[in-house]
Amino acid sequence: MKITPVKASLKGQAYFFFNGSGKYTPDISYSYAFNDATTPTKITDVSDPSTITAPSGAKTLQLDQTGYIDPQWTGGDSNVKIDSNGKITGLDNPAEAGKTVTFKVTHGIDSTITHTFNVKIPAKSNPTPTPNNNGASSSNNSTAPANPTNNAWNPTTPPKADGSTGLPNYAAVKGAAVYATKRVYMYRNANFKKSQRIATYPKAKRVNRPMFVVLDYAKSNGGALRYKVRDVNHNSKTDGKIGYITANPKYVVNVYYKTMPKSHKITVINKKGIHTYKHVNLTGRVKTFKKGTHITVKRFVKHNLTTRYQLSNGTYITANKKLVIQGNY
Repeated sequence: MKITPVKASLKGQAYFFFNGSGKYTPDISYSYAFNDATTPTKITDVSDPSTITAPSGAKTLQLDQTGYIDPQWTGGDSNVKIDSNGKITGLDNPAEAGKTVTFKVTHGIDSTITHTFNVKIPAKSNPTPTPNNNGASSSNNSTAPANPTNNAWNPTTPPKADGSTGLPNYAAVKGAAVYATKRVYMYRNANFKKSQRIATYPKAKRVNRPMFVVLDYAKSNGGALRYKVRDVNHNSKTDGKIGYITANPKYVVNVYYKTMPKSHKITVINKKGIHTYKHVNLTGRVKTFKKGTHITVKRFVKHNLTTRYQLSNGTYITANKKLVIQGNY
C-alpha cells in the first residue's frame, strides 16, 4: 500500500491507529505545565472542553498533546497569546486578572478532531491584607506579609557599583526553582514560629523532593535569610500555597544543575524516563531515554532561569536534578 502525505511538510512522518473496523482513530492525550515546569501535568479527563486554573503568579503555560498530526493552536486575546507550539504567554498581564481565556488545538489533517482548553486566570489579590492578632495575614495563606523589621535590608534593589546585591552567593535568583533536601516547613512570615506554620514537607527521595519557585526574599529578626516561595508540587494538597521557607543551603538548593559533570555522563533517574528535544525550550520531542540510561552530554546550556544539557546530535535534555543525576549510577 502506497501512502502519500496530504501535506508536503509531513514527508517522512507516519502516525496511524486503526480500530477493529479498520477506521483511523488517533491515540490522543493532553498535558500542561506552568512557567516552564519540566514535569507536565497530564489531563486525565479529556472531555471537551478542559478547564485549567492558573496558580497565582503564573506567567506562561505550555499546552501539549500527543496523537495529532501537524497540530494547529489558536485562541487567546490581545494580551494572552499562544504560539505554534502551544506555549501561552501574558497570563501575568494585570488586565487579564479574573478572566477565563479559551484556546483550541485542531488536528492538521482531520479538522473534526479538536480540543478546547479554558484557562482561568486568578483575580488580583488584596495588596493590603488585614493582619490578625498574630500579625499574620488573614487571607488563608494566599499572600504572605513582608517582615516589617527588614526595611534596612533590601536585596531586591539594583546591584551596587561593585555588583553586590546584599544576598549570599548561594541564594537562588527570583523566579528560580528550588527543592528541599531535608524536612522543611512553610511559615506565614520570616520569623519562624511553630504556630505560624502553613505546611510541612518531610524529607523525601531525590525524585520526590518538594519543589518551590522563589518569589522574593526576607530576613528574620535574627538575620537569617528566608525565601518567599510558591509551592509548585502539582499533585499535592499544598500546591499553590505561598509563604516563607529557609534559604539555608543545607536544606534548600537549586533544582537545576549549574555545571557540566566532569565525566560528561549523566544517568536518568525519573521512573518515566526523560525526552530529548530539537529545541532548547524543550519542544519538538525526538526520543525517550528510560530510567537508568547513561547519557553522554556535550554542552551545558542556560535557558531563562533553567538549564539544559545538549547532546552530540544537537538535541537537548533537562538538567533537572529530580530527573537526572550527574555520573553513572
